[in-house]
Amino acid sequence: MIATYAMARGWNEFWLAWIGVDIVGVPLLVHSGYIPTAVLYAFYAVFVIYGFVAWVRATRTERPDLEPEEAAASTG
Repeated sequence: MIATYAMARGWNEFWLAWIGVDIVGVPLLVHSGYIPTAVLYAFYAVFVIYGFVAWVRATRTERPDLEPEEAAASTG
């Protein structure tokens, strides 16, 4: 529920919540005997990890917009 709430609110860190869900959920599902569901969650985990890595790369390479005062000063 936390991961879904974070995603619905638009929080960028929801990737970490989904990774936590997968870390706890997959072993719990395997232990409970729900193997097909555990495989599905593991499959989703691959996408979540890929999305998290892409998000981290995008946030590191993204340049912040200039503030209006800085933009006016740079145009001279």
